[in-house]
Amino acid sequence: MADDVPQRDHKPAPVRSQAKPASFGQMAPIGGGDPIPLLKRELLVGRRESCDIVLRFANVSAHHCQLFLVGGYWYVKDLKSRNGTRINGVKIGEHRIDPGDELQIARHRYLFTYSPIELGAVGPPPDDDISGVFSASLIQRLGLDRRPANTIPQTGERPRIEIPSDDLEC
Repeated sequence: MADDVPQRDHKPAPVRSQAKPASFGQMAPIGGGDPIPLLKRELLVGRRESCDIVLRFANVSAHHCQLFLVGGYWYVKDLKSRNGTRINGVKIGEHRIDPGDELQIARHRYLFTYSPIELGAVGPPPDDDISGVFSASLIQRLGLDRRPANTIPQTGERPRIEIPSDDLEC
C-alpha cells in the first residue's frame, strides 16, 4: 500500500547562513531601538533613500553627515546640515568618534561602539579633526616616522659609527 505511492526526489531546502555580515561597529539609538550596523568604511547618513544609513525624521537633512573609517577610527563630517551634528553634545564640523561617544544627528542620539584595534588601529588615537589625519603621510599616521633621540644627528653633525679596532681584520 505505501509501496504504491510514487516516491519523489526530496531535495532539502537551501540553508541560509545565520552569520551576521561583517560590521565595523554600530550606532545604537539612545532611549531604545535597533542598533544600526556600520557595514562599510564610508557611509552617507541622511533622510534620502539613497543614503547608506537612512534616518526617516523631518529634522534630519537629506544628506546630513558622512562617516569615515580611517586608521581604525571613525570620523564624522557634517554636510552643512540644517540641524547640526554633535559629538558628546558639542557641535562639530569634522571630528573623530571614539568608542562610547554619543553621536547626535539633529535631535537623534546614538551610542557609537566599535573596537579600534579590531579595525587596524596602531598606537594612540590620531587627531580629532579629520583634516589633520589626511594631511599627515601614511608613515606619520602609523607612527613610523619617530626615531629614538640618539639616532638623529644634530644640525651640522655627521652621524658617526664607532667600531672597536680589535674587531677589524686586515
